[in-house]
Amino acid sequence: MWIDIHVHETEPIELLLQSMEKNGIDRAFVCSSAVARGEQVHSLQDAKRILGHVAKAQNHGGSALTVEEVNRALAKKLAPYGDRLLGFGKVDLYEQDMAKQLTSIVECGLHGIGEIIGIHEHVDLLRPVLAFSETRGNFPVFIHCDFPVERQDIQHLFDLIEEYPLSRVIVGHLGGNHWMDVLQRAEGLSQCLIDISEVVNYIPLYVAIAEYPDKVAFGSDFPWDLQEVNLTRIREMDLSEKRMSMLMGKNVERFLGWHDEEN
Repeated sequence: MWIDIHVHETEPIELLLQSMEKNGIDRAFVCSSAVARGEQVHSLQDAKRILGHVAKAQNHGGSALTVEEVNRALAKKLAPYGDRLLGFGKVDLYEQDMAKQLTSIVECGLHGIGEIIGIHEHVDLLRPVLAFSETRGNFPVFIHCDFPVERQDIQHLFDLIEEYPLSRVIVGHLGGNHWMDVLQRAEGLSQCLIDISEVVNYIPLYVAIAEYPDKVAFGSDFPWDLQEVNLTRIREMDLSEKRMSMLMGKNVERFLGWHDEEN
């Protein structure tokens, strides 16, 4: 089974399903999105408009909907697709009632939490989220770890991850420019998996797969990037069948205990 650990909701959802069919992806974890819905970018004006929406969303001004409403809408959209599309629930780290947010994610049938954006200088706000993941068992938390996340944020994040050995944390984008720190800190942590979407260049991608084959998982960040982009880079590495299988699904299955459930 090939799994994409990091995609976003599209409008219509068929845009995502068509990409998965084209690229042989069997299952995907879908993050909600107020902006990444398959918009066509043909000009600088288009890019400014869409990235303006992103900035508003990150500054808590992008949507009038509550996170609970966003999560219910995503769960409803994904429900017809069974186990092919598994939803991640949105949280607002700055909202007071985090317990209510987290409970609502489970109640509406989503399968994890994320993509969490906004940890720069606020890593401690993740504490109740990781505690919740630990108590739920194999309930993943996906964290955006590229810009504007800095090196000190990465170090603080891993200090926190180590406090919750039964949590399940997916570190997004290989940590961006801080990929060396991410790989070194993630080694030996069973509660941590690394998403390789939108890596800064070929070198960190190659090193991550070659040196830490059991810690990485395929992600595309579709529709912000194309699934075939990372697949092309991976295929150029001429990986063994075993390593390709680990990267494209086995690591996720082990990380989430799916093998145990099947056995």
